[in-house]
Amino acid sequence: MNYGLSPRALIRDDAGRILFLRRAAECTYWPGEWELTGGKPEAGEDIFHCLRREALEETGLVIEPIRLIGASETDLPSVRVIYLVLEARRIGGELRLSEEHSEFRWVVPAELSTLQIMQPIAKVIRGANIS
Repeated sequence: MNYGLSPRALIRDDAGRILFLRRAAECTYWPGEWELTGGKPEAGEDIFHCLRREALEETGLVIEPIRLIGASETDLPSVRVIYLVLEARRIGGELRLSEEHSEFRWVVPAELSTLQIMQPIAKVIRGANIS
C-alpha cells in the first residue's frame, strides 16, 4: 500500500468561526462535501509550506499554521491518505475560491453538525472537540 499525506488548515477568523470549503461536484472523492483547505505536499515541501501554498491557491488567504489539532487516515483505491489538521490564523489576503470548490462558509463550532464534512476531517474535528 502506498501512503500519501494531506495537511489541512483549520482557519479561524477574528470571531472564532472556522472556514469550510465545499468540494466541487466534479471531485472524484467526497463531491459536494465540506472540507478544510489543504492538499498534497510537492516533492521536498514541508507541511507548513504546503499549507501556506494550498491556502493561497484555494482561498486567496495568507495563513500562519499554529498547532497540530489531530490526524486521521483513510484508504482510497491506490493510496492510504494520512490527514494532519493544523489550526492556522489568517494573516492576510482576500477570500476567493479556486475551481476545486463551489462554496465557502464561515462556521461557528456549534454549527459543525449542520455540514456534511468529509469523513477523515470530521473524525479529527470530533476527536479534538473543537470549540
